[in-house]
Formats: sequence, C-alpha cells, structure tokens
Amino acid sequence: MAKHKEMFLECNAESRGVYFKEDIVDFGFSPAAQKSEPKEITLVNTLNYDIKVYWVIPSLPGSSKVYFTAFTIRFRNYQVNPVSFEMSRQSEKSLKIVFNPGEPNVYYFHDLQCYAFRKTGNENK
Repeated sequence: MAKHKEMFLECNAESRGVYFKEDIVDFGFSPAAQKSEPKEITLVNTLNYDIKVYWVIPSLPGSSKVYFTAFTIRFRNYQVNPVSFEMSRQSEKSLKIVFNPGEPNVYYFHDLQCYAFRKTGNENK
C-alpha cells in the first residue's frame, strides 16, 4: 500500500495538518487465502481542532463489492480497522491493516484512502 502524494508534499511531511508516519506499507510474501499479520500505521492530527476520519477502499473496474462490518471495512484482499473514528486535536491514532491474498503467485497493489473532516458536532444530521 502506498499513500497518495498531493500538494507536492510527502505523505509523511510533518508540515501537513494530518499525516501518516509511514509512507508505504509492504506486506511482503503472504500465502494465498491466509491473512497476514496486521500492519500498524499511525495517523497524526497536528491541527488545533478535533477531526472525524473515514476510510474508503475504492473499487476497481469489474471488482466485487465493498463489505462493511461494525468495526472493519474489507475490499477484496484488505481489511482496515477501525473504519471511522474521531481524533482529538494534537493527537495520534494507530490503525491496523490486514492483507489476505486470494490467489497464489499474484502481485497485489491497491490504494486505500482516508478522509479527515473537521468535527463540528453535526456529523450525524
């Protein structure tokens, strides 16, 4: 998994308001139909206000649907936990990503997206 670089800043640039400490997550070799050990990534909120974070795993053309449970999101071969959460200002949050390859001898690469919004108290309306 590699994070998208936007605004010409590195994904783990500390000058960003919200950033990941890790730039790439590599699961290495994983046997088919067997879950990998969870990889932990850390999201940092340097802003002076609380945020709400949502994970999205974009679908690929002709791919199967996205599955949601109360605590994880799964698209094909990846699981992210937790799927949505709140972060206090000036804080860090650890997340876990699991890889579960479906076929042997296949190279996997997929974008996982995370969106952060200012928490206003009106999120459920």
